[in-house]
Amino acid sequence: MKASSITLSPARIHLIGASVAAVLIGASAYAVYSSWESHQLGIETSKHDLTQVAEQLSMTQRERGRLVDQIAQLESVVNTINQNAQPSSINELAAQVVALTEQYELQLDRFEPASAQLVDQVQVLPIQLRVIAPYGSVTSWLDEIHASMPDIHVVAVSLISQEADIVSTDIRFNWYIPTDDTPGQK
Repeated sequence: MKASSITLSPARIHLIGASVAAVLIGASAYAVYSSWESHQLGIETSKHDLTQVAEQLSMTQRERGRLVDQIAQLESVVNTINQNAQPSSINELAAQVVALTEQYELQLDRFEPASAQLVDQVQVLPIQLRVIAPYGSVTSWLDEIHASMPDIHVVAVSLISQEADIVSTDIRFNWYIPTDDTPGQK
């Protein structure tokens, strides 16, 4: 056997080098394109996710707005009911008056109901009170009594100064006792 020899000419070497370079360039281009395509797919997925989150946020904000409106309506109804809930017994009236004196930080020294009287076919219960507090607190408290208890009417107020701003206030109320035929009391 005769050994054959392969001789590489410079043109063949350049051809082999160019082929290897072309394969490497093609592989590199494919790798770059695959990376770019993967990146683009990631961007499209992120855009889709962002759109879904934005839609959910919008729905949540609308639902929150609806719930806030419902809460405001319910609070309005409760406030209206509380404002219209007038006491039907002396104990309920006393509890409301005591709650207001505590709210305005007044000291209630006396709460004395007298005997009920019939005035123009309506039962009226005179009540004597004594509260001790700063003058401004007493006047604010009287304003609140007037606003929140329309069946109470102040008949007389007597102020006696005890200290610089503290007054002892004797008050006489008339409570017009609600009856079963009073509007809003059923």
